[in-house]
Amino acid sequence: MPIIFKCKMCGGNLEITADMTVTTCPYCDLQQTLPKDTDETKANLFNRANHFRVGKEFDKAIGIYETILNEYADDAEAHWGTALCKYGIEYVTDPQTGKKVPTCHRLQYESILNSPDYQAAIENADVMAQQVYRDEAQAIDAIQKKILFISSREQPFDAFICYKEKDEQTGGRTKDSVRAQDLYAKMTAAGLRVFFARITLEDKLGMEYEPYIFAALNSAKAMIVVGSKPEHFNGVWVKNEWNRFLLIVKEKKDRVLIPAYFDMDPYDMPTEFAHLQAQDMNKIGFEQDLIRGIQKVVKPVAAAAVSAVNKDVTVDSLLERAYMFLKDGDFNKANEYFERVLDRNPKDHQAYWGQFLCELKCIDNADVTGLMTAQRVYEKIAAGRNALYFSESDFEKIKENKSFAKAIDFAPDSQKTVYMSAVDMLIGNIIETCYNPKYETESKLKAESEERARRQAEDDKIKRELLERKKQLELKNNGLRLKQQEAERTRIEQKRKRKKKNRRIRQVICIIFIIVLVLSLLYIMFKTDTCTQFLDSDGIEAFYIFIPYAVFSFILAIIVGIGLLGEEKNWLKNSSIFPCIANACITGAILYVLAVQIWMSSVSGRILLTWTAGLLGSAIGIAVALLPSALVALIFAGISKISSK
Repeated sequence: MPIIFKCKMCGGNLEITADMTVTTCPYCDLQQTLPKDTDETKANLFNRANHFRVGKEFDKAIGIYETILNEYADDAEAHWGTALCKYGIEYVTDPQTGKKVPTCHRLQYESILNSPDYQAAIENADVMAQQVYRDEAQAIDAIQKKILFISSREQPFDAFICYKEKDEQTGGRTKDSVRAQDLYAKMTAAGLRVFFARITLEDKLGMEYEPYIFAALNSAKAMIVVGSKPEHFNGVWVKNEWNRFLLIVKEKKDRVLIPAYFDMDPYDMPTEFAHLQAQDMNKIGFEQDLIRGIQKVVKPVAAAAVSAVNKDVTVDSLLERAYMFLKDGDFNKANEYFERVLDRNPKDHQAYWGQFLCELKCIDNADVTGLMTAQRVYEKIAAGRNALYFSESDFEKIKENKSFAKAIDFAPDSQKTVYMSAVDMLIGNIIETCYNPKYETESKLKAESEERARRQAEDDKIKRELLERKKQLELKNNGLRLKQQEAERTRIEQKRKRKKKNRRIRQVICIIFIIVLVLSLLYIMFKTDTCTQFLDSDGIEAFYIFIPYAVFSFILAIIVGIGLLGEEKNWLKNSSIFPCIANACITGAILYVLAVQIWMSSVSGRILLTWTAGLLGSAIGIAVALLPSALVALIFAGISKISSK
C-alpha cells in the first residue's frame, strides 16, 4: 500500500513505498531523499515536521525530528531534516528558472558540510541518498558563503530591535512597529548604532535580508524584543530572530537580550524569557533606563578598543595607510606597508590578507568576488597550466597561497570564516562565469581560431619559403641557361671560325691546284709540240683519239667529287667543289700525257697503232684515273666534314 509523503521543496504529495530512499517529485521535478522503513505513523511525523519547516517554524520542526531520532536513531532523513532546520533552509522558486532552490534563514559560521547532523545523514544513508544529500549540502554551503561574505562588509551594530511589523488581521503596521520606531529614534539620538528592519533594510528592497540580519545579530551587544501580544512575540520571523540571538548569548556572555512589553501581561511572554528581566514600555522613564543600560554594555567594549589602539598606534596606522593605498590601486605601495606591519607583528592576519588582495589586484573584499577578478584569476591559472581544460580542483589551489594560508592561521574564527567565504565565492564565480560549458565553448572556438591563424601563418611562411626557393632556383636555372646559351654561342662562333679557316685553307689549296694545272697544261702543250714531228697521219689520228678520253676523265672526276660531297644541300656553294674540279683537270692532263707516252712508245716499238689499241689505251687511262680522283675527293670530303663540326 503506497504511503503519502510530503515533498520537502514544494509540499506536494509523493506516493512512496517502504523500500524507497530516493524519489522525484512530480510537481517540482526535483529529486529528494526519503526516510527508511517508512510506515504511516512515521510518515505523519515527517510530514508534520516538514510542515513546520516550510512554515519557517524551525524550532517546532526540530522538536519533531528529535522525537523521530529518539526511536529511529539511524534514520538519515531525520538527521538531514534537523540540519535543514538548524540552518533555516527554505526552498523558494527561482524567478529565472522556475525551479525550487534553497535559501537560508538561520545562517551560521560553521558550514553545513561540517554539521554533525549532515554527517550523520551521510553515514546512515545508502549510496543514492548520499549523492542527493551531498548535492543539496553543497548548494546550501555556497549560499552560506555568499551570505557570510556580504555580512562581513556590514558595519557592526550596538543594538538590535526585534518586533512584528505587519498585523495579520488588518494588513497594516502593528503598534509594536510604531513603538519600536520611537525607541529607535531615541537610541539613535543617544549615539547608538541600532538595527531596525523597517529603516535599516529600506534601501535593500528586492534583496535577501538574511546577510544583513545575520551581521546585525552577530555584532549587536544587545537585543530589545518589543511586543504587545503573545502571538507577536511568537511570530515566525520575530521568534526566529530572538531565538537565534539567545544561542549567541549562550556562547558570548557579553551579549544581553531585553524583552520589552506593553499592553499585555508579562507572564504571557514566551517561556524562553522567564529567566530574563523584562521591561515595561509604559513605565515612566523606560527609554532613559534602557538606553543607559545598553550604553553600559557597549561602552566597555569601546574603552577596550581605545586601549588597544593606544597600545599599538603604529601598527594600526600602518594598516590604515596600507589599506588606503590598496583602495587607490597602488598595490606595490600597499604591499610595502603590509610588510612594515608584519615587521612589528608577524601574526597580523589583516596584513597577510592585505598582501593576498595585492596579489589578486583587488582594492577591497568586495572586489575579490567581482567578475573581473574571477576572469583575471582564471586566465592566470589557465596560462600557468598552458591548457584550455582542467579540473575544478585547480581552482582550489588558490587556497594554497602563502599569504592567504597565514591569514587563515592567525585570524580569529569569525574573521577566518569571512576570509574563507570570500575565497570560496571567488572560486564559485570562476566556476560559474568562466569555467562553464558556454565559456569553454567560446574559449575552444577562440583557441581553434588562434590555432587556425597559427597554422595559416605557418602555411604562409612555408609558401613564402617555397616561392623564395623557386625564385632562387629560377635564377640558378637562368644562370645555367645563360651559361649554356653563352657556351652554345661560343661553340657556334668557334665552329664559324673553323669553317672560315678551313675555307681559306681550301681556297689556298685550290689556288695551288690551279697553278699546278696551268703548269701541267703548259707542259703538255710543250710536250705535244715536241712530239708532233714524229707523228704521221696515223699518229695524228691516234693523238686526237685521246682528246675525248681527257674530256671524259675530267667529267668523271667532277661526278665522283660531287657524289662524295652530296650530303650538303647547298653543294654548289661549298668550296670543296673547286678541289674536285682541279683534281679532274690534273687527272685529265696526266692521263693525256700518259696516252701520248703510250702512243710514242708504240711508234718507237713499231707496234701497229689501230683503233683497237687506242680504245685499249683509253680503258687503261680511265681505270688509272678513277683511283686518284676518288682518293682526292675522299680527302677533301673528310676535311669538309671535320670543319663542319
